[in-house]
Amino acid sequence: MLHVLHQAPGPFRDLHDSLLALTARRSQVAWVSMSGTLNLFYRRDGHLVRTRVPAPGAELIGDGLPLVIEPPFIATTCGFADHSGYRSTPPLVVAEVQSPADVKALWQHAQAQLQHLVESRFDVHAIPPGHPDRPCGAMYCPATADSRALDPDLR
Repeated sequence: MLHVLHQAPGPFRDLHDSLLALTARRSQVAWVSMSGTLNLFYRRDGHLVRTRVPAPGAELIGDGLPLVIEPPFIATTCGFADHSGYRSTPPLVVAEVQSPADVKALWQHAQAQLQHLVESRFDVHAIPPGHPDRPCGAMYCPATADSRALDPDLR
């Protein structure tokens, strides 16, 4: 891993500009969400794309095809969303990566981080320090009045 942009728990950050800047330099950014899904962001033919890889043991299969990210899109420590309708759960870790070995190490790190968060009774609904006074646009943004109603399993 080259550069960690975010690791849960942590203060609120808008990751949009950092993600764009890194991918513009031909870097790749790996985003491991709390669901265990890994999204790899990079540029292909000038477009920002993502490849979604489901967590090991996930019921939904992933095809590994790059999907163009349709603006507008948001990328904050509350989650990722784009115009196509894709919505992620909050990220466990977001980092610049260079190789498949980096991605594997990041995924393993994220799994250990999730275990630590569970053991420490991390509250996914707590508004992180530095969060704007309004919802940031992520589906599971804790500043959204009824974010708890979106997924009762996250209560």
